[in-house]
Amino acid sequence: MKFEEFNQLIDKLSEQEEYEKVDEILDDQIDGIIKLDSKEIEKYLMLYASLAGDAESLARFDKLFNKAVSLGKIKQTDLKKYEELSPANRWL
Repeated sequence: MKFEEFNQLIDKLSEQEEYEKVDEILDDQIDGIIKLDSKEIEKYLMLYASLAGDAESLARFDKLFNKAVSLGKIKQTDLKKYEELSPANRWL
């Protein structure tokens, strides 16, 4: 699924308050996302970061980010730009 389609699906389900489905989809897509090129992974990281408003979604973002770093797709130093997007950081 292309990023734009994925983003639209997440938006639609969120608007319908189908949060469990959103969580399930986000969890299930991590292994597929990590196979994409760096530019595409960055789009997903931005989306996952922007949705990271609680501990569970922040952990999901961390999982995707750490996998991307371990595979050399992005740099650890990129974390700050994603953290700025995360609603969970308002608590810190």
